[in-house]
Amino acid sequence: NTVAEDWTFTVDTAGPEFANPSPADGGYTSDTSPTITIEVGDALSGLAGDASDITAFTVGGTDHLAGISTSYTGNVLTVTYNDPGVYASGTVVPVSITAEDNLGNSATYTWSFTVDTAGPTFSDASPADTGFTNDPTPLISVKVQDALSGLLGDETDITAFTVEGTDHLNDIST
Repeated sequence: NTVAEDWTFTVDTAGPEFANPSPADGGYTSDTSPTITIEVGDALSGLAGDASDITAFTVGGTDHLAGISTSYTGNVLTVTYNDPGVYASGTVVPVSITAEDNLGNSATYTWSFTVDTAGPTFSDASPADTGFTNDPTPLISVKVQDALSGLLGDETDITAFTVEGTDHLNDIST
């Protein structure tokens, strides 16, 4: 007697995938003690769905694995770390996470963000501050810059513009 049996299986050698890091990779935050989050998923063998999926978590090169919390919804593990550090403006904060799927396949994701608490700076005002002009309708201009996170380069960068107590925000152009 001969019996044949067919079955299928999937070879999974890929580690988990990472998405939606916050603060964003290469992005900025004004929060000097930011909440750091990232989503972890694995489309093949899956995840256990808890903190045991995460094997390493560092912020600024320091191990913070014991400080993470997790939630699992729809096959996505969200990892959260409430950073108690207080970062100075301009600090680049590197973050690294390593996760394992149900088969032990490992993957690491690294990103960084910058803390920016400094507002824009103003220069080259015309007419000059405390200066004089004989033009009854002078062109008023000022240079606006932001050294860290930058500006959009349009009218939305300016949130208020008053001349002698009168709002002229809708009259500006860039």
